Amino acid sequence: MQLLDIPTAIPEKVERLLDPVIRSVRENAAERSPDEWDHFEAQLVRWEQDPGELEDEGLEPPNQETIPLIREVARTLRDLAVEPPLRLVPNCEAGAVFEWRTTPFLWSVEVERDGSLELSIFRTGRLVTRYRIA
Repeated sequence: MQLLDIPTAIPEKVERLLDPVIRSVRENAAERSPDEWDHFEAQLVRWEQDPGELEDEGLEPPNQETIPLIREVARTLRDLAVEPPLRLVPNCEAGAVFEWRTTPFLWSVEVERDGSLELSIFRTGRLVTRYRIA
């Protein structure tokens, strides 16, 4: 895994981490509504209001410390005109993972409990690249 320089603010982390991906997907993002991001905000609100739902599935749900980080990453992605992800799922360690698919690639941004971010890019099911910003 390649470790990138460490910016301090979440928006700087997201922008640095995703710069190559953002440039490649911006064209598709123009066709999609920024309102689609509202679905993920509603999902975060549900996680805040009912964390027991995820605990029932054996997952450590995002909590009062990580949900603001996840929300800030989502806002930054939206502000950078990145298309909304296909889904947002808990990562089992109180964080969450945003996932996109652009054939033949699957890429994800993981928000971890400590505020670090990780970008993973897969091509036809094989890991191609993984970057992490602490």
